[in-house]
Amino acid sequence: MNNFMKSLRNFIKRKSRSLKYGSNSIILIAVVLAIAVFTNLIVGMLDIEWDLTPNKVFTIGETTKNILKEIDKDVTIYALYDEGKVESDEELMKIAKLLDQYEDYGVEVKFVDPDRDPTIINKIKGDNLLKDISKGDFVAKCGDKIRVIDYNELFEYEYDFYYRYVAGLKAEQVFTGAIKYVTSDNTPVIYFTEGHGERSLTSYFSALKEILERNNYEVKTVNLATAAKVPEDTSILVIAGPQSDLTLSEKEKIREYLENGGANAVFLFDPLNIDEKF
Repeated sequence: MNNFMKSLRNFIKRKSRSLKYGSNSIILIAVVLAIAVFTNLIVGMLDIEWDLTPNKVFTIGETTKNILKEIDKDVTIYALYDEGKVESDEELMKIAKLLDQYEDYGVEVKFVDPDRDPTIINKIKGDNLLKDISKGDFVAKCGDKIRVIDYNELFEYEYDFYYRYVAGLKAEQVFTGAIKYVTSDNTPVIYFTEGHGERSLTSYFSALKEILERNNYEVKTVNLATAAKVPEDTSILVIAGPQSDLTLSEKEKIREYLENGGANAVFLFDPLNIDEKF
């Protein structure tokens, strides 16, 4: 839980750097308050617990070990790289050494070069035809369930003017979260509404989305103007800072969702920017 809050604080800190003085400070206040409220609600509703950052880079933590010990399913992590070239890449070497630890707990790790085996991506996809997998990705798979991991998700980056450099490794959190996802029989889904100028899930809330997905929650968007109703698999419905009013039809769909057992909904609104003279 401490790492969850640390990630959240870093997210807010990054956002604050991008803002200037004046009216944007109101936006920052709105962001901080909205995130704080949302975090408290999410933690209370879903009982998020995350503490997967070990001090030793190549040794997985106790939380990960306990998770892996409880898994009684076959799990494979595919690394879509030429294994022979891993030793020449310092960052990939770190990832490979970390994955060795997962193998000690029964997770199968396969380095496969799609250039040498062009059929491997389709084999991994199986029935998941809409999944976008390419060379350089890592893929966790259990049965027909897969989680695609982009290489950049495995590192913490910082920026110095026009240069980006690796500031830390977060591969354990990502791999363990992916394993939790593919081995889980039930994956709660959090829907963010769109269509009214809401904060973007993929950019504005990208850090929060990543944290939730690591903890075995699927995060999607829904446009209630075109959807017949709030999706039946909704665990939480989030309306994050709409810039225009919902229609009567949308309000009715939300009302039906709440009255028919959908008890979890989060509404986030920006403060009114009123220029009053005292």
